[in-house]
Amino acid sequence: MIMARLRDATLRASLWLIILTQIFYVLPYAETIMFYRIGLAIALLMLAHSLKQQMLTRTECVVLTGLLVVPVTWFTLQAAFFANRQILSTTVVYALFVLSGFALYRYTTLDYICRIIRVFVVINLILIPVWFFAGSIEYYTPTDPRLDGSVVMNWHEIYQKVVVYDEDDGLFPRSAGFTRNPNNLAFLAFIGTVGLTLTKTSRKSLVAWGITLCILFFMTQSRGALLSIGLFILCVSLGHIKSLLKKIALTFSVVAGGSILLFLMNAVRVGGDASSGRTEQWRLALRTVDYTGLKFFFGAGLNQSFEKLSGVLGGLSYGVDSTPITLLIEHGIIGSIILLGCFGATILYAYYTRSNERNIVDARIFIAFFVVWAIYSVFETALYRNTFYQTILTFIILTFANRKTFTDKTPMDAD
Repeated sequence: MIMARLRDATLRASLWLIILTQIFYVLPYAETIMFYRIGLAIALLMLAHSLKQQMLTRTECVVLTGLLVVPVTWFTLQAAFFANRQILSTTVVYALFVLSGFALYRYTTLDYICRIIRVFVVINLILIPVWFFAGSIEYYTPTDPRLDGSVVMNWHEIYQKVVVYDEDDGLFPRSAGFTRNPNNLAFLAFIGTVGLTLTKTSRKSLVAWGITLCILFFMTQSRGALLSIGLFILCVSLGHIKSLLKKIALTFSVVAGGSILLFLMNAVRVGGDASSGRTEQWRLALRTVDYTGLKFFFGAGLNQSFEKLSGVLGGLSYGVDSTPITLLIEHGIIGSIILLGCFGATILYAYYTRSNERNIVDARIFIAFFVVWAIYSVFETALYRNTFYQTILTFIILTFANRKTFTDKTPMDAD
């Protein structure tokens, strides 16, 4: 009994470390220690132990081919063609994040992961005002030189305890907590919200999380997260309602409420530029594309959009807030078709492979999640990146394809 409890405690601690260290990597806090390496190392050990007990099923092989084998092959060819070691090292880290998602899928559920993320979000919201009154906050703009120095998607030279954006076009600063980017903190809250739709949740818990989201929207002013959560709730809820009148009423309520909040956010944050500079950023990014050379077809290489865009931003290493434009710059027309085609085909395979056995509620959640993800990706780079986002995408696709429900911890029998 003692050994069983010890194993359970060790497993839970490992899961928390894997997820939290990767979140710190997406939104780095320390200036010298790359916390994500700790989580990746633990995930690989857990994966090795899992594979000793159960080898890969056919479904797992197909999903990993689409998310790991094909992309890594493409990235490796780019590294060889451009003789760029940075592309190769970034490719290795990308593979580790995908394998990390595979390890989590073998050992835990989406519900448990979402609980950890919700705890992380709440901790941020508690500590931000504490740090504020303690005088431990420093203010930055998104292109502040002190945030420069990107190495394999990890931001260095950040010596403060909490980052707050103080944008010129906003009335109030935007809080990012442990993170570098308020939008990422807010989108983590969206992922946490997904977990509340998986099981029956008490009214008190729903109200408490709703209040948390309201505070989060005020502190981060993230319109993307607001739209993501609203759209996800709408998509999932419509599937439960049979009455056409109720569907219309719900749609109107969500759209009206979201529009009011969005209007207030725009008034507080962006002044006259509703895109928050994205349209100008996209224009500058598209200027870096060589439309007549080979790079238009094959790209500049994985993670090279930072270097490309820095040439038109006065030397600042600054990413492109758009997945399609990032893919065009880094992988060209041919690479973008291959990568997006692979990703889309993997999602469709996961959806149809267990269509006769699938829980209909999980199917709605799966569809709603990727609809929201696709829209969010237009305004943020959220695919083929060495971040926790890649881990959670791998986890959700594998879980949906290989389990009866999102709350079931045991994969189905081998195909």
